[in-house]
Amino acid sequence: MMVPDEPRLDLPDLESLSRAEHNRTLAVWLDDPKRRAVLYAGLAKRKVHPFWSAFHPENDPSPSLDTYSAQGYRRAVLVADAHLIREVLVDRHGEYSSIPYAELGGRSFMLAIDPFLAHGADGGELHRRQRDYVASLFEQPSDPCLERLVSRSVEHAFLSTVMSDRFDLAELAMESAVRYCGLWFGYPAQDHGLIRAAAMAGYRALTYINLERHFASDETVLPKAKAAMAELAARTAEVIREYRELAEFPREVYGSLERSRSRRMLPEGVDPLSEWGLGGIERPVLCRMALESDDFTIDELATTVVSLIVGTVGNVQAGVCLTVAEWLNARSASDAPGASEIRSELVHLDGPLQGSKLHAFVDSRLALRPPVAFLPRRTVRSTDLGGISLEPGTDVVLCLGAAGSDAMMNTDLVFGYANGNEGNARTR
Repeated sequence: MMVPDEPRLDLPDLESLSRAEHNRTLAVWLDDPKRRAVLYAGLAKRKVHPFWSAFHPENDPSPSLDTYSAQGYRRAVLVADAHLIREVLVDRHGEYSSIPYAELGGRSFMLAIDPFLAHGADGGELHRRQRDYVASLFEQPSDPCLERLVSRSVEHAFLSTVMSDRFDLAELAMESAVRYCGLWFGYPAQDHGLIRAAAMAGYRALTYINLERHFASDETVLPKAKAAMAELAARTAEVIREYRELAEFPREVYGSLERSRSRRMLPEGVDPLSEWGLGGIERPVLCRMALESDDFTIDELATTVVSLIVGTVGNVQAGVCLTVAEWLNARSASDAPGASEIRSELVHLDGPLQGSKLHAFVDSRLALRPPVAFLPRRTVRSTDLGGISLEPGTDVVLCLGAAGSDAMMNTDLVFGYANGNEGNARTR
């Protein structure tokens, strides 16, 4: 019995539609996987696609009562060309702002601080200081030590996720990432729930800011995220202070064994990393922040930590789910190079899987289906992008998913990271 071919999907002529119809049609095509592939192919040819957005930015959180809110649909653009995406991310001339992220945590939120001079020298200098400081914190562990940290986090996460009636890969990936952050940063065990809540609500808000708000409004997303992230930030500041105080006045412990003495410098509820087989990590990140603050205030350090955790947990969860889906759905080597070989090794696995082969497969699949499929920017002055004139205040949506098949779409661009300029939260 022959299976009939699926009906052909023809990309609609969006320019012939009204603004409301244009907005609804584009939302449908972005949401459906089969339609999205056709749409991406069309966008890749055009490179920059103007569209009608339902979102109006409001810089004043409390406008006067006699000021009317903006109405109707406004012009924004989708950018699908890898060269142009890299140009916007690098932003050598300070033409684009990352101000959209400020709604999640104010101008001090890590993603909202512009890397160059779009908003003055102070913003550029703060961005550089913040980035260099975070990089110095994450240089300490060696790759083998990080791999052990990942293994311990996954093992610990399995204890809670495999007891469910139904295995949930997304839940396992999120729990693993939450525990990874908890161990590496050095949170007490009782803070696991706070980390999880902030990561879930924060990443949901990031996806809303990145794209969803242009097509649908949900007034609850940002307040929920800000509340959860503020709670974690307050707790993080408290833990950093405790690490600082313990460095001067170690806490009392029972017994004289080495295991007991190693806890004198750690807050209650924090296990020494050596007990997890992670002796290569000398001190957790929050402890290093407490003792090596680089003139950042404790509140600034806490805000930075929350930004990193939200991006890390969300990206890990999305990356794992996308990669495994590609892995399992690959019918041949041409569909996903290396997938069949890796599956074959797993079936007969009696030793460690070859890391290089697995890493190459993950890199290639994430380049095609990046966890962060869209990144927002906003123009700060009149500019030209791909032959399209943009007015100041135009929202620019970088469509990393559409650019994935482009030869220039290297793995460094998967998380919005191009030539030293981070577009999204990214850790090792």
